[in-house]
Amino acid sequence: MSDWKSVLREFKKELPSKQEQNNGHKPENHTKPKAVVTGNSRPRKVGNLEVRGRPVGRQARHVEPVVKMTAKPAHPPRPREVQRVSNPPVQKSPPIPAKVAPPRPNGIPERLLGARCQNLTRRSYYMTPEPWVSAGARTQHSAVPGNRTMDIVIGFDFGTSFTKAAVGLKDQIFPVSWEGLSATPERHLLPSEYSEINDGSCHIGQAPTVTFEQLHQKLKQPLINPAVSSACITEASVFVALVLRYIRAWVYQVHGGKIGTSQIRWLLNIGAPSNGLETGRLEAAYQKLGSMAWRLSLGEGDITLAKAQETLSNLNSNPSPQDLFDLNVLPEFVAQIAGYVQSAQRRRGLHALIDVGGGTLDVVTFIVHQREDEDLFPFLVPEIRVLGTQMLNQNRLVDASGYDVAQLPDELAPVLEAEEYARACGLPEQHVRTRDGVLWDAIRDTVKGVFYKTRQKRYRLSDAWTEGIPTFLTGGGSKVDGYGKSIKVAGESLTRAVNLMPLPLHPRLADFQGGSDDYQRISVACGLAQDAFSIGKIVPAKDVEDDVAPRGSTVERPDRDELYSH
Repeated sequence: MSDWKSVLREFKKELPSKQEQNNGHKPENHTKPKAVVTGNSRPRKVGNLEVRGRPVGRQARHVEPVVKMTAKPAHPPRPREVQRVSNPPVQKSPPIPAKVAPPRPNGIPERLLGARCQNLTRRSYYMTPEPWVSAGARTQHSAVPGNRTMDIVIGFDFGTSFTKAAVGLKDQIFPVSWEGLSATPERHLLPSEYSEINDGSCHIGQAPTVTFEQLHQKLKQPLINPAVSSACITEASVFVALVLRYIRAWVYQVHGGKIGTSQIRWLLNIGAPSNGLETGRLEAAYQKLGSMAWRLSLGEGDITLAKAQETLSNLNSNPSPQDLFDLNVLPEFVAQIAGYVQSAQRRRGLHALIDVGGGTLDVVTFIVHQREDEDLFPFLVPEIRVLGTQMLNQNRLVDASGYDVAQLPDELAPVLEAEEYARACGLPEQHVRTRDGVLWDAIRDTVKGVFYKTRQKRYRLSDAWTEGIPTFLTGGGSKVDGYGKSIKVAGESLTRAVNLMPLPLHPRLADFQGGSDDYQRISVACGLAQDAFSIGKIVPAKDVEDDVAPRGSTVERPDRDELYSH
């Protein structure tokens, strides 16, 4: 008993007194007591204390026990005062901005605008017509009454940028050159513009005395719309009359020896877009244009807008133009492929033609067929859009600012690549490339739409879908790289291949020194310079029924070449 009591007394000495606890003082001995433990001794209960170690006897050395308190002290020590610090406001991380797509560029303008650059860049082409041009005011060369007659066919390709013409004479086709009327560097291409002088007279080209406001340009553009106004037809008829007067004079001057004293019967074929026969209004507009221009081109004196308006008012009272035996409005693409259908390259079946002009992109799918020695051309899907080379340049200026208007390239000049155009106009190159991309997308959509409709509704079983579609790419813009690439990408999403190829030269072509690229520009005029029978029979798309698989039958319809061979 005395032994454990002595241990307890020693232990109490080590504990701080109650007063020291209240004053927050620590005991003088800061060393934590350690106990020497030997063996596997078990803890022993001593009242409320648990003591680990050997029993302590009289002779045992003093051992500092390891003490574990099993009861809460009566007065637990106070916790230290902690200085309260107001928490600073939590700094919220700035929100991660969402990825915002760049604004979508604006689309292609719906129509061609007037020239933004008002510099008259083609004054150097202007020339006073040669004296022999005045002979074109009459319709006969040196005819003798009662002599044999001779048919002369004028093929007239009225373009937004350039006008081309050819003459069919004695089973040959002669492209018209303009050296007696204009100093244009391309001898077979005449810019489609005329000047109105202060006295009211009109002259081909940019006369040196006129201002920009006296210049008449983009004459064909309104004729894309079937609702073309009489005022637009009147304005265009002045230009066509001046050209027709020159063409007759050129025939007398260059081919007078072939005519001799024969009585001439003139035939005039005017080219229209591929959808020109789909609406009677558009065909009638071209008919009116040709008839007015022929009448206006006759007689002495200057051609004026006032005379054109008078001619329009008297049009119905004199329905037969002098010595004009026939006037036809024909789709340009049929004229273009005239050389192809008469060549060894000709293939039967589905074809496509894409004409890249100055103002428009003309796309058409059609069938090449022949029945009883007559060529037959059923139209399938014609489409025309204002996506030509002039629109390419106009589209590059959409949403642009800071460019130098005076530095804009001539609309009739060859198209510049994006880098060259940006440098010439002072525009960022990326802007020009972005705008070009918008145009290429529109071209792909147009071509794909035509091919898709042809495949789904017009000619489902054509071999061309698996073998490739023969596709003629022609026109002044056909050499611009973006057009060809866009057409192939669009077409080859629906067919195995789009076999782009140029039009072969017409087998009756004469007195032409240009190459294949030059011929693409005049192919329409050359094809039009032959009588309608030689061109073939045209079946407008409106007269071709859809190709629909019969219901409830496993028998397929006959081949489309046979369906429309009537």
